Amino acid sequence: MEMAKVLAQLKKVEPNELFTFIGVTQIESTKKSRITNDPTPSSKGYIKKVVVMSAILGGDYEKLVNNLREKEGSLPMFKANESYSFPISENGLLHKHKDKEQFYIQIYPNKCKATKCIEFYYDTNGNELTCEEFKAWMREYGVGYSNGNEKQAAHQGLQEALEVRRYKVENIKGLKHGNEKIDPDPELLATLNKFIKW
Repeated sequence: MEMAKVLAQLKKVEPNELFTFIGVTQIESTKKSRITNDPTPSSKGYIKKVVVMSAILGGDYEKLVNNLREKEGSLPMFKANESYSFPISENGLLHKHKDKEQFYIQIYPNKCKATKCIEFYYDTNGNELTCEEFKAWMREYGVGYSNGNEKQAAHQGLQEALEVRRYKVENIKGLKHGNEKIDPDPELLATLNKFIKW
């Protein structure tokens, strides 16, 4: 799929408009198990994660956190740390890495009730995993694993963290909003159609 085509469509998404995307990410393993310290077996080398998410545009991160802090009666005002990316589209969805030609979409899944997310996981050999199996693999082998929500809540000064997710545009394999639609490749579409209607 041409990234330029995806970028052009993302810039058209309107504020408060529901959009849906398909993201495919390959998560690499660490060299050793975090639990046993044994070398990671080749069968645990990586996991392919497929996300189908419907969401509404995020908006300004700092402003959103402060709105939530105000509701909780938290003071003083929250000041966001400098990010590695910055918004480049009027809708606030599309971000660019500050040092390289890397593009992301930034959304806040728990910002509104309209957000829906379905995830599928496949191991190195192409076997489908349950959510529990995926989480266990992440804890033991997944690169970049952390208990993010607890850390985020503490950083934001909130009882419940405003969840922030960034997805690389190069990993977006399908997108639709309004009457606009970019289909994934036939193989991925056939796999998804076993579980959902795209």
